[in-house]
Amino acid sequence: MRLIIIDPSLDAYSGHHLSLDLKVAHHFKENGAECLIIGHRAFPDAEVEGVPIQAHFRETAYGALDTNIYARAHDEFIHFNNRVFEDLCALPDDFFQPGDLLLAPTVTEKILEGLLRWHVQLRHKTTTDSALPMTVFLMMPTGLY
Repeated sequence: MRLIIIDPSLDAYSGHHLSLDLKVAHHFKENGAECLIIGHRAFPDAEVEGVPIQAHFRETAYGALDTNIYARAHDEFIHFNNRVFEDLCALPDDFFQPGDLLLAPTVTEKILEGLLRWHVQLRHKTTTDSALPMTVFLMMPTGLY
């Protein structure tokens, strides 16, 4: 079994993204799983605490566009969801294998739709007949209690 953590916002050697990703990866490794984190291109290909991290994504879940203030939310929704979808589709067809588990932590509305759209079509790019299990941790919009 292999756990693949999909974290476009992992772009630095500090912060909650790296901390959470490594805690989850260590738990799975202690239970016999291989682990891989796919992060942002700003985080260089590396191995941190025994967990390989592959630099891949062009955008984070926190990106902003400099567009008309009235259309910004819509423009950002379209742009960032399309980017995460394109980046995931750019991975080699044989990258994901039967038995892999997928985790996408700290997901916002800016990447959720692209992530789910990719997951739906992933079945057609793998050697398995069923979709790989994926868990998504949603990050609530600020201001909600």
